Amino acid sequence: MMGHMLIWIESLTAALLLAALATALAARRRTRWAQALVAVVPSLWPLLVYAACVVGAGWLAFEMDMRPNYFAYSLLLALAYVGGAAWLLVKGLRRDEGGKPEALAWPAGRIAVALGVALALQAVTFWNLDLAARLHVAALRSEAGALALSAAPPRVPHHENAATLYEAAFEAMGKPADWPEAWDKQWSEWIKDEHRDEFDPDDEGLRPFLAGKQPALALLRRAAAMPGCDFDRNYAQPSIAWVIPELTYQMGAARLLALDARVSLADRNTLRAIEDATAIFRMAGHVGNDPLLISTLVAATTEAIGAETLATALATGNLTREALAAIQIDETLSFRRMLARSLRVEEAFGLWVVSYFAGATADPGFEEGTELDLLHGGLGPLYRVFLLADDLAAYRHTMQRFQNFAARPYHEAREDWLALPEYFEHDLPRRGPITVWLTPALASAAAVVARADANHRLARLAEAVARHALLRDAYPEDLGALAPEWITVVPRDPFDREPLRMKRADDGGVILYSIGPDARDDGGRPWDDEKKCGDLVFRLPPVKAR
Repeated sequence: MMGHMLIWIESLTAALLLAALATALAARRRTRWAQALVAVVPSLWPLLVYAACVVGAGWLAFEMDMRPNYFAYSLLLALAYVGGAAWLLVKGLRRDEGGKPEALAWPAGRIAVALGVALALQAVTFWNLDLAARLHVAALRSEAGALALSAAPPRVPHHENAATLYEAAFEAMGKPADWPEAWDKQWSEWIKDEHRDEFDPDDEGLRPFLAGKQPALALLRRAAAMPGCDFDRNYAQPSIAWVIPELTYQMGAARLLALDARVSLADRNTLRAIEDATAIFRMAGHVGNDPLLISTLVAATTEAIGAETLATALATGNLTREALAAIQIDETLSFRRMLARSLRVEEAFGLWVVSYFAGATADPGFEEGTELDLLHGGLGPLYRVFLLADDLAAYRHTMQRFQNFAARPYHEAREDWLALPEYFEHDLPRRGPITVWLTPALASAAAVVARADANHRLARLAEAVARHALLRDAYPEDLGALAPEWITVVPRDPFDREPLRMKRADDGGVILYSIGPDARDDGGRPWDDEKKCGDLVFRLPPVKAR
């Protein structure tokens, strides 16, 4: 703040010296209108600059809620200049007893020299502050690379890497955006659990569409069966300008597999449906191997599609030992750990953005004309001098806070995650563009990830219950009877750390459920996205239906 105060004082001094010089030169004009013109016009330039500073600081303070708030400082500077310049103009153009302006006696040459010295001092102060900021920023790119590398997945041997098969499958699939109109309007809705009863396997164009995608589906199943997946990113140089087209294809691929499973179930081919569901689960693991936050969220969405597909298959009751044997769900997969790792890479991306704003890198990654691009191109030096230190400190503090929360089980950190809006509003004293634009949206990721963990654990539990029912012709009396023969241990609910629940349904089946994001036991009532309440549910039909 001492450097900022020096800039404030030197700026005001230089502006008042300019007003004094203009008044001294105006006093040498013969006519009053010429005196007023020469005195006022140059004196308006600092006022225009200060007015722009007031408007900009006000926008940052009240629209963007940036902290520290420079609006009061800018306004005070403008008012001080207005008062000082007005006094100089009035005093300098006032006539003495001889009828001459008092400023006629002011030494214009000395004032000009003093103005030059004041401007030079201000330039030196700003340069020194900017240089210190540049030195601070110089290491950010390397720090970002080291941070991203710390979360990078191990390299997968070529013969175990599914990336090549996925790329071949994506080529065979074609772009989901080019698929039939019914894909977005109807078919994609049918793969959701709440639309299960609306599914029409003989809808016009559906079977021919899937028939044309069978080569792609075969490649997707092969890719999903591979041990690992690595699309070979350069984590040493993280950049939000990275192009990640495979995520869009992977989402389309998961939905395509789910749609194929629905048609297979309609044809009583439960084994194929189970194979499709297993492929979706394994694909979620492959996507989550990429330690990017967007990859973690796509993996969570893919997991939900897999859970819905498996639930639909199990609900038919047309199960065989061969079909159940095809279910392969990785019990070591943890979406919370994915989130903790991806937040480190997300912090690395944020440091890259800071280095971009501060002029340390030239690869933008932003569309021209956006606020971020404008900040880099026109306001970079001002950002470095006035906002960088506080913005960077706030960003680091916030990201460390996120990572600390993610390191704990969700049920322990849930209240902390939910309190983040209050933290951003009141408890974060200093923040800048990076913190404001990049961090608040991250707070919602934890609930998404916890829901993915719940879906994954419910799927594993449903598999164990289905195996028990198939071989014992009855559901277990309680979930504790499943361990260790059918499952190593009954999975815990990520929303309260209690074992997942089971209740008998009215039709003789069972309902397996997690209490869901609202952290309230609703007795197995399915989750309602609109009301944001209910439980995450797996329904299994009566054993007699088998």
